[in-house]
Amino acid sequence: MGDSPVGPSNVAELPAPSQVVKPTNKLSQSRAVANSYMLRSMKPNTTSLERAFQLAESGQCLTLDSIRVKLKYEGYDTRQMEGRSLSKQLSQIMQKAQANAGRT
Repeated sequence: MGDSPVGPSNVAELPAPSQVVKPTNKLSQSRAVANSYMLRSMKPNTTSLERAFQLAESGQCLTLDSIRVKLKYEGYDTRQMEGRSLSKQLSQIMQKAQANAGRT
């Protein structure tokens, strides 16, 4: 099979549903789904703060809360997302990104 470092290169190479080990309870199922998503979305060498700045600069997020939600969704830890100075920095970056988006 042509496996790449990230997984099978072709959907046809995925195991049949009968070969997949299924979690036994609902909590295990939800963790399995969350963990599989996180493995696909998190960048291995990007910290949650770096990702927060990336999101602010991208214009994808308009508020600090939306940055937190996106970070959690992508599997990042948001405990470092506190403090007046950080909030001010991210807010300024988001404002600049919105202003730049309005010009194009």
